[in-house]
Amino acid sequence: METLSQKFKRKRNNELKASEPSKSVEVKYRDELLKLINTLKSSMQERIRAFMEQKPTSDELMLFVTSLIEEERKKEMMKYAFLLSSGVVFMANKINKERLSKIIGGDSDKNNVESLLPDVKEKLDEYISKNVSLITSVRSELLENIEKEVRKSYLETGRVENLATILQEKADISRKRARVIARDQTNKINSELDQERMQNLGIKLYTWQTSRDERVRSTHKIMQGLTCRFDDDSVYSKDGGKTWLKRTAKMPKVKPGIEIQCRCFANGVINENKWKWLLGN
Repeated sequence: METLSQKFKRKRNNELKASEPSKSVEVKYRDELLKLINTLKSSMQERIRAFMEQKPTSDELMLFVTSLIEEERKKEMMKYAFLLSSGVVFMANKINKERLSKIIGGDSDKNNVESLLPDVKEKLDEYISKNVSLITSVRSELLENIEKEVRKSYLETGRVENLATILQEKADISRKRARVIARDQTNKINSELDQERMQNLGIKLYTWQTSRDERVRSTHKIMQGLTCRFDDDSVYSKDGGKTWLKRTAKMPKVKPGIEIQCRCFANGVINENKWKWLLGN
């Protein structure tokens, strides 16, 4: 039976293809962020509606809304953000590891490969921290936008008007941002985990691959198929790494999948002479 190292070496002069980002991770993340926004909006709406039954003056209403926003700001969010972020990152890591293992070892050896892939704990911790900040910012930004619009109305007219409309419009803006965060971070996490694992396997070069559709930004289209180095984002090669050229001003100075909403990915080049394949053979 072919050993795992033989199976991997048989891929020489080919590419180690990147894994697909998980749609299920994106959906889970998106839905949790939308739930966070909707819960905040509904809670504020209900409390404002109840207060309005007292027929307050504009000054009283302004004071109430301001104090309500301040109260919401003080609510503890870090534990929730950490649990959500950890859940998303660990789920993305599990799926990434499974898919990359299957790409390397096929169906027969994927479990063996998965158990031997090097640890990427530092990268996971980095993304947990990043997404804790993003999650907490979704809520704080929504509160800030509501407060700004309410104050603007009060200063311009001396009244607090159209509160329901303000809440709806600002929540809609936050929902759009939430969808972008979920999609962008799912792609980023998967791309960086792929690239981290490739480098841990001794792969030093990759080919830049785009999604090859009309949504690919022009600065990334010119990178399609070019050979790049994991250790230097400032160069590229047209001849498979024999000679290196400086990236022009129109070229991205980052790896695939890193710029916001970038759907590009890195296919590892595995035709090098030296390997750091951790199989013990």
